[in-house]
Amino acid sequence: MFDDLATHFYEHVVRSLEDYLNVKNSGRAGRSRDIHAAMNAATPLYHLREHLPSPFELKWETVNSRCPDYSLLGDILNASKHSTLTRGSPQIANATQIFELLVNTEYKDERGPFFSVEKVVIVKLENGMERDVLEVLINVMNFWQDYLHSIGAIQKSVKYTVPVVAQPRLRADCDSAHIDFEAVQGLRFKQTHRLQIFNYTTGKIEPRDMTGKHIRFTLYKPAEPAVLDLTLQNESLGKQFKRKITLSSKESAELARLQDNQEKQAYLENLPAAKKALHEMTQEAGLSQKPHDAKG
Repeated sequence: MFDDLATHFYEHVVRSLEDYLNVKNSGRAGRSRDIHAAMNAATPLYHLREHLPSPFELKWETVNSRCPDYSLLGDILNASKHSTLTRGSPQIANATQIFELLVNTEYKDERGPFFSVEKVVIVKLENGMERDVLEVLINVMNFWQDYLHSIGAIQKSVKYTVPVVAQPRLRADCDSAHIDFEAVQGLRFKQTHRLQIFNYTTGKIEPRDMTGKHIRFTLYKPAEPAVLDLTLQNESLGKQFKRKITLSSKESAELARLQDNQEKQAYLENLPAAKKALHEMTQEAGLSQKPHDAKG
C-alpha cells in the first residue's frame, strides 16, 4: 500500500533536497539560483503530509508539535509564494526576509592570509534571529524519514546533517574553493556578503571590521567555450592523427585564469576529454606518446 508514497518521497521530496545541495555546492552564485532551489526543496517537503494515506494521516498541529521547524518551513514557503504574510502569527512577514548570503572567512598561516567562502540561504525571523534554511529543511526531512520508517513506508531512515567544519580551516581545504557570480545585463544584481575573520587567540570567528575599507568587483562576460586541437605525430609513418575537443564554459574560464603557459598546458593535458582523445589517437597510431601539438 506504500508503493506510491515511497516513490513520491524518494523521487520528489528527497530528490529535491539533493538538488538543492548540489546547487549549494556548485561554486556559482547569482540569479537567485540558491533561493529557487531551496524553495523547490521546501515545497514537496512541506506538502508531504497531504500525501499520507489513511490511517496514517497527521494533522498539521501534530507534525508541528513533533517538529517545530515544520511551521517555519510553511512560513518560508508561503512568503516565497505570496510575498507578504498577514494571517495568523507567522515567524516571518515577507519574502525579503529570505535571502542568499555569501560568507567569507579569513584565516592565516605562515604563508599569509587565505579565505573560505560558502553560500547560505538565510531566513531572518520577526524576533531578529537568523536561521539557515538548510537546517530547517534537514530538520523536517529527518522527521519525515523517521515517521515513514516507523509506519513501514520506507525500509530505513536516513539522517541528514548540516556539515560541521572543523576550525580553523587549513589552506589546502580553501585553495580550490571559489564562487563565480552570474548576472544578466539589464537586471538588478543583489548579493549579500558577510565578512568575518578567525581569531586565533580566542579560537572563534568574529565579524571583520571594514571601517575605512572598500570592496571592488569586476564583472566580465563569461569565457566562450574553447576548442582544443590535439595532434599526434607518427614519424615512422609520416602521418598525423588529430582530434578536436570543446571545453565547457567552466573549463574555459579556468583556462583563462591561468597566466603561465606551462600551467595552461598541464591543465589541458589533464582534462578528461583530452585524455580520452589522446588514448584514442595512440591506439589508432599504434603509439604511446603525448600529443605533438595542442592548440586552444
